Amino acid sequence: MVYFQEVMRDIEAAKTYDDLKPYAEKLAQTAQQLQQVTQHLIGFAMKGEAERFLADATLYMEFFGLVAVAWQWLKQATVAKEAMVTKNLQGEELRFYESKLHTMRYFFSYELPKVQGLAIRLTDSEVLTLVEEQKEVLV
Repeated sequence: MVYFQEVMRDIEAAKTYDDLKPYAEKLAQTAQQLQQVTQHLIGFAMKGEAERFLADATLYMEFFGLVAVAWQWLKQATVAKEAMVTKNLQGEELRFYESKLHTMRYFFSYELPKVQGLAIRLTDSEVLTLVEEQKEVLV
């Protein structure tokens, strides 16, 4: 919960800039989706179904990692935007901050959408990564 509070704090900070608002909202939606997937998986752990809970741990870590990196890019974009608004940036310094914004937009457009497929796989009732003996125990 502390992690998600930190993410939401930075999302709110990003929303103060109109051109970052769509990215902040996208991250908020994705973070909420991560919470839902996490709760879904925790349900298996709470029922003692450790094998099912851990069956796609690699996919879950990929999902979590994409959200974490998106959060960090949004944070950097917010700092960059603040600098661009409050300082008289020119030359290399301006290009540096512009590149932060560009890279954040790239990540949100090309990398973050990958979570959709991961969420589908992680919440699907068909578990393909358990061996047959483990599946029979869970059924």
